Amino acid sequence: MLTFRFQLRQGGFDLDAQGVLPAQGRSVIFGPSAAGKTTLLRLMAGLERGAQARIAYGDELWEDREQGVRIPPHRRGVGLVFQHPVFLPGNTVEQALRYGWRRRQPAEHRDGFAAAVERFGLGAQLRRRVETLSGGERQRVALLRALLAAPRLLLLDEPFSGIDAELRATLLHALEALHAAEALPMIYVTHSAEEAVRFADHLLLLEAGRVRALGSADALAADVSLPLARRPDAAVAIDTEFVQHDADDGVSRLAFSGGELWVTASRPREPGARLRVLVHARDVSLARTRPQASSILNVLPAQVAALAELPDAAVVVSLRIGATPLLARVSRRSARELELRPGCAVYAQVKGVALQNF
Repeated sequence: MLTFRFQLRQGGFDLDAQGVLPAQGRSVIFGPSAAGKTTLLRLMAGLERGAQARIAYGDELWEDREQGVRIPPHRRGVGLVFQHPVFLPGNTVEQALRYGWRRRQPAEHRDGFAAAVERFGLGAQLRRRVETLSGGERQRVALLRALLAAPRLLLLDEPFSGIDAELRATLLHALEALHAAEALPMIYVTHSAEEAVRFADHLLLLEAGRVRALGSADALAADVSLPLARRPDAAVAIDTEFVQHDADDGVSRLAFSGGELWVTASRPREPGARLRVLVHARDVSLARTRPQASSILNVLPAQVAALAELPDAAVVVSLRIGATPLLARVSRRSARELELRPGCAVYAQVKGVALQNF
């Protein structure tokens, strides 16, 4: 576990945050601009001084100001990727990557440098100067540089913001694939709600330098008392298992805890392959009786767990399909006419399902 407690005043900003994050999986720090996300990540890395700090990683005490303990950043075994990566002037891609490779312990040179470069699609770029690369290419170099040092924990501060949506999705998928292959613990900072929900196993919601909530991403994303569920772009991620593919109709059947989903897909997967899908609340409508002769493929029996009125005359409804959470966003009038209340049975009509594993 990563256990932390930080108190820091900088100018007019006051951060007072504490919590415990699992030393496994993908943790996401989410919050609005100026919430203190980057400061919190830098404190975890040991890059900020002047804080009242205590942080431990497993049995290792990294910092405790009261005890006079402070392990410097380079000895914490942490990899860092920032929104705007810094490289030495004139460095080629290979020189930048070799910097990370040299930080490995000899026993950790189990994977070849060339193999890692090819896996990230940078083989043709090695002789180019880093400053000539596009923003997406520079971030790819920065990520691989951090990974080549064989960190025990990877910290990422909005690494893909400022990159166009298509490339951002590609890089995020590469990061997901990396995590699946190497099980490297990650802490990822973002102000994008969709990124947070899509990527996170664990969520830390930060507001004005304070931890608003900390827990499993599934639970927090569907909690109607918290900001994520109340946003117009609110969504939940559902982990599923591939069952079958219908090539004629271009759809695949996926199973999850509580039911099944049909999704548009261009190709089949291996039976049992784990796939994550994203369902936006705006793409879920509700009915009290099962709809007949509908064009919507996914009609799922569900139970209302909670609901909350929003300022724009909408109501966000937290649902449970077995153990799986789902969100729906309906009008106040619809909620009233359907007599929605916690515990009542409904049918969730899922109009849109976005397959996140390409």
